Amino acid sequence: MKRAEQLVPLSHDHHQGLVVSQQALRLDDSASDADIKQHWLKLKRCIEEQAQHHFVIEEQYLLEPLAQLEGNDLMVQRIYHEHKQLCAFASQEIKQSLSTLKEAAALLKAHIKYEERELFAKAQEVFTTEQLDRLLKAHG
Repeated sequence: MKRAEQLVPLSHDHHQGLVVSQQALRLDDSASDADIKQHWLKLKRCIEEQAQHHFVIEEQYLLEPLAQLEGNDLMVQRIYHEHKQLCAFASQEIKQSLSTLKEAAALLKAHIKYEERELFAKAQEVFTTEQLDRLLKAHG
């Protein structure tokens, strides 16, 4: 399904998150402490930036309206929960653990892919053009 033009800015936000998460996931056991710290910082910054604007837009203009429609509870709950998990990660001190970094990066990647495949498809299916236009205007 072609992406509705009003959702494209959110997809662009997702692209940055995918790039950062993929870079972290590519690190192997030979990665230096400095490399691990650098990727932690990138991932943390990316999530912090997303939480300030992107998450707010999704929650207000996608999740809240979907929650009012029957049959979307699991999707809505999952995304709220993942937003909270990602924010909790970003609020932590930077750790040197490669495995924890990869765990957070994998969560971000899976979260983005789920939103792109499931949330956006559902929004395009059930939202009016006016609802999608309000989302686009709010995104800026």
